[in-house]
Amino acid sequence: MESPLGYRYFLNEDLFYINIWEHKFSPVHKHNFLEFVYVLEGRSEHIVNGETTILKEGDYFIIDYDKKHAFFSRGEDTIKVINCLFYPRFIDSMMKDCRKLSEILSNYLIKFNHAVFSRIPTETIFHDDDGSVKKQFLKMLNEYQEKKVGYKEMLRCILIETILMILRNVCLSEKISDFDSVTGEVVKFVEKNYMNNILLSDICEQIGYSVPYVSKSFKDNMNMTFSSYLQKVRINNACRLLANTNNKIEEIAHIVGYSDTKFFNSIFKKVLGSTPREYRNKIKY
Repeated sequence: MESPLGYRYFLNEDLFYINIWEHKFSPVHKHNFLEFVYVLEGRSEHIVNGETTILKEGDYFIIDYDKKHAFFSRGEDTIKVINCLFYPRFIDSMMKDCRKLSEILSNYLIKFNHAVFSRIPTETIFHDDDGSVKKQFLKMLNEYQEKKVGYKEMLRCILIETILMILRNVCLSEKISDFDSVTGEVVKFVEKNYMNNILLSDICEQIGYSVPYVSKSFKDNMNMTFSSYLQKVRINNACRLLANTNNKIEEIAHIVGYSDTKFFNSIFKKVLGSTPREYRNKIKY
């Protein structure tokens, strides 16, 4: 059976690793990548940051970067799991500096608003009532083992779909799009028009609400101001263009809504700690 420590070479090479393994004990450890675990058979105590829960068949969970955890089975019990490990940049190369699941959710390939969560995904043990999540893990395992043409692209698609399936389980029971209808309208407007010179007052006039009301509602739901959100959307799209195109930095600045390249460079460095040029070099080499 594959040792839980035997994945390191493969993970570093492919940015993704999945396998089945069985054990009675795993010492306290942490990772510099994300880990999805699905329990196929058995029972085990699972310790995360000092808190103990009992895992059983059909349970699954997500371990974030640097979160300490361990398994411990009593008596003759063992636990058999599917272990899926990946770096965020396996999903999108622009996430090279991503260090936690919550940062993945705003990526343009996922776009899942954390404001609708009733529980924190990385602090939750889920149970697969209908076997649908198990099928996802087995599909990824099959793709990874057979390595047919395009297997990495298939893995990426199945992984994103699995993440979305998991996130549905921690959403508020109310309409997902209605975490606040006003905030939802602002978010949709920004996503469609971030490249233009937009003001919150213009959006308020269009949707028929006052600026103070919308401003407070947006901040309460998104945990950031409108201007910070607009800046985040623009910088995220700039990162995507820097990683996936050969456009000049000046062109990218204009594409995402900045007419002044120097201002774009200063905002980019403030947000990510590096200039656009440094970011592009780090991503591509």
